[in-house]
Amino acid sequence: MNLDEILHDKLAFENLMTTIDEILRQREIPIQDRIFGAIDYICENFKIDISWNDILVEKVSEWFKQMYGERLKVNFDIGCSLVEIRGDLYKVRFPLVFGTCKINPFNLIENCTPRLLHSLSKDELASIANQIMQHYKIYANFRSLQTICISELKTAIDKILDRNPEYGLSRWASLQAAEKAIKEFIRSKGKKVERTHKLNNLIQVAKPLGLPDIKETLVNQVQCTAAVRYPEEPSTIKQAYTAYCAALNICNQVAENIEEN
Repeated sequence: MNLDEILHDKLAFENLMTTIDEILRQREIPIQDRIFGAIDYICENFKIDISWNDILVEKVSEWFKQMYGERLKVNFDIGCSLVEIRGDLYKVRFPLVFGTCKINPFNLIENCTPRLLHSLSKDELASIANQIMQHYKIYANFRSLQTICISELKTAIDKILDRNPEYGLSRWASLQAAEKAIKEFIRSKGKKVERTHKLNNLIQVAKPLGLPDIKETLVNQVQCTAAVRYPEEPSTIKQAYTAYCAALNICNQVAENIEEN
């Protein structure tokens, strides 16, 4: 049976999901992460690409919800990001959306008051909305890297927004995200990955394999040494935020090209 037939055959779909769930259990994938794991498994084995508003996502999500109920307790957001509002950084959450709907980007900003929004000019609002939607589209494109670099990007955000921020650790997490993404691209081509934190070295390996050139500006913004993790080499919030945005764009470029191959 092809996938479309399975999706419309209750018994066949149940058998497929039961099999996938067991495979993910053997791989020690936590219950709350199995929805993404199941979708990746289906896409890989049936050689398909999907968008996050695909009926497959809805059916897989509903299966796990019925199977595990409260134990699932999964955050269905596809990711989170940061947006700068008059020099301050705010966390933005990106929900998983089924079907077609209109999204007010300002409703995605955490702890942003109506008074602050009303104080912004039309140009400021347009710029903020544009940045939010750009980042939303990037995270929606991350299926192939969902388990590769999302946790590092989240750490980069958390270390900036923590009550006691650690900007150096945020920069290091951003570097790790970009590094892991490029290494995954190289692995996807069947090549051995060099053990290095230098992005330019990895890019030189990846380019002949089909990865388009990554802007040197982005590389410089995210590249750092391990010393940034320690107080002896202090970092600023601007450096951390710039590194995060650069890493996000690098990961997106890698994700787009892994999807195409």
